[in-house]
Amino acid sequence: MEEKVTMRWIIGVIIGVLAAGGGAVTWIEYFTSNSDNGDAFTWKSLQSNYLETFNIAYTDPSMLAVWPTFEDDSWAGGISDGNYCLSSTIDEEGAQYMFVGLGEENLENTPVSIEVKSKSLPGSTPISAAGLMYRFESSNAYYYAFTVSNQGVVYFYKKNQDGYKVLYTGKSEVFESDRFNKLAVIGRGDSLHLYINDSLEKIIEDKELKSGDPGIVGIGIGKHCFDNFTIYKNIDRLPG
Repeated sequence: MEEKVTMRWIIGVIIGVLAAGGGAVTWIEYFTSNSDNGDAFTWKSLQSNYLETFNIAYTDPSMLAVWPTFEDDSWAGGISDGNYCLSSTIDEEGAQYMFVGLGEENLENTPVSIEVKSKSLPGSTPISAAGLMYRFESSNAYYYAFTVSNQGVVYFYKKNQDGYKVLYTGKSEVFESDRFNKLAVIGRGDSLHLYINDSLEKIIEDKELKSGDPGIVGIGIGKHCFDNFTIYKNIDRLPG
């Protein structure tokens, strides 16, 4: 897969600037999740550090500074109908991403989730998909990517100096067609726990990428849309 990434955004820096200036960070929501039932520990038990719903008007300057409207020779992006979408009609094997940092906070093992939906366009291939980026290293643009196509085909990639390597692929049994599906990753050192719709899909063991930030990624021809991007507080046990 050819790397064709043109945009990188650090939300943590923008949050800090707005906070210092007293500006209202209207596009970010902090909340405490619903209390869990008894000893049950599920995804609903997790608490969020950052949640982006993309429901603010796309003309809002603070929103555009983080999730911009853009168009270049290969990709276009912007907020549409309460989602952030990345689309390409020509880039069969390219990737477009954005990453999120929360200041100095260590996010290497933080639970992260995103709801995704991809629409095929003429020229779409089996790898065309939307997904979640994990442990993005800004110094070299290495990262993991967890994607799902509109047919429920799952890929987990590692991108490093050798390009893209597929660490896992399969057909999800819990994927639901024609709707948004939730992807999530929780790191535990060299173990990466992958979830689809709150159900454990796979545990990947890989020692290479140790730290970095989460984000979103669109791969290949298609319209790739995202909703409810969430960075959770760190946890001491995995949701069941």
